Amino acid sequence: MIPAIEGAKVDDYAAKLADDELVPQTKRVFDASPAGTLFATVPEGGTKAAAGDKVTLLVSAGSPQLAFDDDKNIQLVNSANGKKLDPIAKGPGREKDPTYNADGSRVAYISAGRLFLKDMEKPDAPAISLTDEGEEFSDPAWAPTADVNVIAMARKDGNDTNLCLGELTKDGLTPRCINEPKFQIGRSIHWSPDGKTILAFGVRQLGEFGIFRWKSKKPFSTDPKDWGKGKLESDTSKTNEGMLDAAFSPDGTKMAFVSNQGGGPFQLYLGKPNDFLLTQARPTNVRACKVAWRSDGEQLVVVQADEGCQESVGSLVRLPVKDPKDQQEVGFNGDNPVFQPLTLGQ
Repeated sequence: MIPAIEGAKVDDYAAKLADDELVPQTKRVFDASPAGTLFATVPEGGTKAAAGDKVTLLVSAGSPQLAFDDDKNIQLVNSANGKKLDPIAKGPGREKDPTYNADGSRVAYISAGRLFLKDMEKPDAPAISLTDEGEEFSDPAWAPTADVNVIAMARKDGNDTNLCLGELTKDGLTPRCINEPKFQIGRSIHWSPDGKTILAFGVRQLGEFGIFRWKSKKPFSTDPKDWGKGKLESDTSKTNEGMLDAAFSPDGTKMAFVSNQGGGPFQLYLGKPNDFLLTQARPTNVRACKVAWRSDGEQLVVVQADEGCQESVGSLVRLPVKDPKDQQEVGFNGDNPVFQPLTLGQ
């Protein structure tokens, strides 16, 4: 019989299994318990087992932090229990749109239209500005790679809002933009894990909106020529019905979509990559306005606001991908949630 954990340490419990001629296997997973804690087994304690049976020891890797804005400041909470942590940015201006770099050591965000950088390893140090006063940026998305520090973002250019890309170096950041006069982007921008695709919400005209896609053969390029023009991928055949968000899972095997196609409020769909027409995507009946993936691809956080997703903030709700109905409120109202990009090896 598999023994109960009863607070045992990992090595001690594994040794006990071995003494009982069972085969222990350790698996690190995100959990609310402190990192390194043995919190469960599969099969669970009390289950009958025969010599040679494998027992998986579930060891906590901790829980990634969740950054978001409350339309005033950049807040930070424990994503598992909602415990409020010290804010990332809390100033007199309106600070919003946080995004983590690949190892979670830096956060970029927007304040008064400028892109700022916060060093998470130096919490007492002030954030530094990466763009000039007078320029108006929004919705930054840090590329999911540790090889280069590339940030995609939207910039308002007169009556247009275009996709821009910039690499952060010791000399700063100089965004280079793709002129798209036929539509305006903003609200959400996402990279594919391989760096060859960028997705952004865009509007052609009143009531006609959806997800636009840029492709590049050169991963994480900052050269606009490598990306060409954005192409509308989602359905806009009906006025006021369309897609608000689309995000690749961290491993690129799945996608989360937010759409009201077919009528009704905006909801979360889960499907295969690039199924922007939702031909095989599964509706979850979970209200959603925006979506963010946890780095293991096992959980999502969605923003739940009014049916039309017009409110500046909404309830932050986390849910497992395998059982979207098992929803839990993070405990705060906010917008633009983003998980700290922890890996299970950290």
